[in-house]
Amino acid sequence: MNLLQRKKILLLEDDLILGMLTETMLGEIGMDLVATLQSGEEAPDAVARLQPDIILMDIQLKGLWDGIETAQAIRRISDKPIIFLTGNSDAKTTEKIKAVPNATLLLKPVKENELALACRESLSY
Repeated sequence: MNLLQRKKILLLEDDLILGMLTETMLGEIGMDLVATLQSGEEAPDAVARLQPDIILMDIQLKGLWDGIETAQAIRRISDKPIIFLTGNSDAKTTEKIKAVPNATLLLKPVKENELALACRESLSY
């Protein structure tokens, strides 16, 4: 069975256009988007309720929490893989991402084959 078949994805993205583009890519690689959220504060409840296989997340989100704070809150309830999608690749951000267990970083603009590979690798842990 293909690891990418029918896997549930939760997307946290504050930019609606990028969210739609990511949703299209996910469909192309055989993933099911279960929800798109724009703020991190909604994420822990959504993770608990929807039980996604992977969480895709931007570093910059609407609301009080950024992606790192959101990932830390998610880690208190779930060890599901987190793939950060960001255009911010400075050393400070990269170090914070490395401190999140079971997390990967992809730089925007993300290509479909990169997203597929990151998802496949995340699911193989």
